[in-house]
Formats: sequence, C-alpha cells, structure tokens
Amino acid sequence: ARRMVADAAAAFPGDGPLVGVAGTVTQVAAILLGRYDPMAIHGMSMTRADVDDVLARVAGVTSAARTSIPGLHADRVNVIVPGAAILSGVLDGLGADELTVSERDILDGITMDAVHAGGALAE
Repeated sequence: ARRMVADAAAAFPGDGPLVGVAGTVTQVAAILLGRYDPMAIHGMSMTRADVDDVLARVAGVTSAARTSIPGLHADRVNVIVPGAAILSGVLDGLGADELTVSERDILDGITMDAVHAGGALAE
C-alpha cells in the first residue's frame, strides 16, 4: 500500500514547499513533541526521517500500548499506523525530505477569503 501511495504521489510535480494539515500530520508532530500543543506544532518542520521514526515507533507496539504514547490522542490509536505509512509514502513519492505542519486547513482559508472579500459566510 505504501508503494501505491508513493507511485500516485510521484505523478504530482513538487518543486515548492510541502505543507501538511489535519489529523495524521499533526499527530505525528505531537508524538515528536511528546505532547499536543497547537501553537508549537503550527509551522513545525518534520523530516522524512522524523515521519519514519514515528511510524516505526507506533507500528512496533500494540494498540493498547499506543494509548500511552505522549502526544497521541486516544481517538487516533487505531489509525495512526496506516496514516503515518501513507504520509511516509507521499513524502517518498514526491521526493520530499521535509514538510511544514499546519494547524490550519481549507476551512480557515475559505473563512479568510470571505472576510477579506467583504462577504458573509453562508449558513
């Protein structure tokens, strides 16, 4: 599966910065920090080696043991292994050595665009 993700990611040209958002990316960052701290995570750089180290760490223990990993939210215990494997495959496929972590996502961008355009948000 990791190779399939890497092959799919290789189809995208990647000569700009890589930014990762949402659950898996922020959880890998939190594990690296040893705690979930959105202010510390936002803008953090992670290397491919960081991602692979976290993947080895979470894949090497049972789900029950993952519950005691600092920074890992209990709701992510059963999905962090495949998520980290996919993230690693994407980095491989893009030939990327690092990515920047963002705590903001597309909803933040949509809101900012609406505010800057002077429009109201749809209900």
